[in-house]
This record gives sequence, C-alpha cells and structure tokens, in this order.
Amino acid sequence: MQEGTGLGLAISRRFVQLMGGELRVESTLGTGSTFRFTVPVRVVKAAPPGPALAPQPIAIASGQRSYRILIVEDDLASCALLHTLLHRLGFELRMASNGEAAIAHWQQWRPHLIWMDLRMPGLDGYVATRQIRALEQQHPETPPTKILALTASVFTEDRTKALASGCDDFVTKPLKTDVITAKLSEHLGVQYEYAAVPTKTIALEAVDTAPAQPAIISALAAQPLSWLEQLHHTTLLLDEEAIIVLLQQLPDPHDEITEHLSLLVNNFDFDAVLLLIEARSPPSHRCRRPLRVARLSGLAIMGTGRPLGRGCDRDSATPTADCQYSPPGCPPASRNSPPHPPRPPA
Repeated sequence: MQEGTGLGLAISRRFVQLMGGELRVESTLGTGSTFRFTVPVRVVKAAPPGPALAPQPIAIASGQRSYRILIVEDDLASCALLHTLLHRLGFELRMASNGEAAIAHWQQWRPHLIWMDLRMPGLDGYVATRQIRALEQQHPETPPTKILALTASVFTEDRTKALASGCDDFVTKPLKTDVITAKLSEHLGVQYEYAAVPTKTIALEAVDTAPAQPAIISALAAQPLSWLEQLHHTTLLLDEEAIIVLLQQLPDPHDEITEHLSLLVNNFDFDAVLLLIEARSPPSHRCRRPLRVARLSGLAIMGTGRPLGRGCDRDSATPTADCQYSPPGCPPASRNSPPHPPRPPA
C-alpha cells in the first residue's frame, strides 16, 4: 500500500481551524484511525442567486473532422479524468503510460494532439517530445502534432523547459474541464455543441430525501439502460459536471429526477446517487466494489496505451475481436472504438 506524507491531514486540520472548529483522532493499534471534526454552522434555507453558469460542451459540433487524441499519462486519476471527458465529447483516443509507448503510437497512429505528462518513469515527457519533433523533421509533408505538456509544477523554469523541448503549450494540474476544452479549441480549432444552461436555482436545504426515493427509483427504471450506465460511470468517477450534463440530457425528461439527483450531487452525496441507480438495476448488474477502487482500477493504462477489457490478451495487450473498454463500474459497456488506420499525409 502506498502511503502519503501526511500533508493532506495537516491541511485539513488547518481548514477546520480556520472555520472555527477542531479536528480529533482516535487510533487503535492494528485496527485503524477515526478522524472527526466539528465546526459551527448555520442552517441555510436557500442559496443566494449565484453567477450564471457557463454552458457546458456536450459533444464535438457536427461537420468537423474526426480528431485523434493521444493521452500520455502514468497517473490513473488524471488519465481517467481526461479519458472520461474526451470520450464523452466524441474524440478518438489512445493512451500510453510512458514516453516509449507515446513515440510508438505517434509513429503508427499520427494523432492530431498529444496530452503529454512531463514526469513519467522511463522516458519522460521532455525526451519523448524532443524525439517526436525530430521524427517529424523526417516527414515534412505531414502537419506537426500539437503537444500539450501536463505537469503539477507551477515553476516558470519548467514551463520554459517544456516549450524548449517542443511542446506547444503548458497546462498545470489539477486539470479543469473548461481549460481542457478551451485548449483543444485553441490548438485544433475544435467547435462544440453545448448543453442548455439550467434556469432554476436548486435550494440548499436540509431535506428528508427518504420519501422521494421510491418515486425516484421508479422514474429511473423508466430511463434507457445506456443512459443509466453513463450516469453510473460518471458517478463512480465523482464527476459532478458530467452528471449535471447527463441530467440535462434525460431521454425522458423528468423534473423530479433532475432536481433530486442535482441536490445530492451539489451536496457531494455520490453514494446516495449510486444507491438510487443500483436500486433499479437487476441484482446481477449491481456493482458492489468499493467506490475508490472502482474509480482507479476500471481503467488500465499500459505501456502499449491500449485499454484492457473483455476479450483482450492481458500479456500482449492485443485486442481480440470482442475487445471492449469496460469503464469503472458495472455492467461493462461496449463503447470502445475500432482500430483506426494511420493518419494519411496532408
């Protein structure tokens, strides 16, 4: 098990203190620790009107070419975030976890854009970018691939080093949805279709949701399974923005579902959302894996960059005829795109 430095606990304690509260810990040797905190709060009946929400992109606008995106990232959480967002918008995707695999994918697939993590085991992002730029010099007839550096560093020297290595831009972590979509528009000219901006403000009240649950479960049962699978998948990823977009795209519009689940999401009660989704599913389709494990283990990142799913050879990572990408959660969904031919010269 990988252990942290304890910095998160110190930051949490300081946040609690800033809110006038106190954080306590109770530990039992060989069993574990329980952390509790108390803060003074006031009951709020309704939230004041907030700023207007920006429209959220839901898909690549029609009439555009098919964009190939390579994600080079060895961190599962960052890779899952990028994959979830870009897959939902309709991009063609491949993944790699190191520089060697990134170069191999570039040679075979010629992606339009690469999200390149700079710090990886083996060949890092700096070296991989320089080698790709050198290979591009041997094929001047092919438009150069856009390479966007990904890093948790905010130091100017790291940005300078990335740009000197051949990166076109520099994006810092944690990744933000609006930054990702904006960078794709800036460098590839991607245009999007947008979801309608909600006009109603959801009250932040302390409400008893138990009486509403049977009605919500019944309403959810009437929705298409494909939509429910997407909702289950995005909830496992704790992607509140994606959940809100899905609620706005209800195949069978239902205000009760939208308002109730939006209230749960706004209060970060993702477990309650999962329970409602799974309550309407057959027992064989329910996922009982721990939420944290399901988030990070459902997406396999390999040196080859291919996602693992049913029908894949785990040793060679070569997809067989029925290879599918199984998103975190269950039941598995077959949404993996078939292999694509190499990018033709311009």
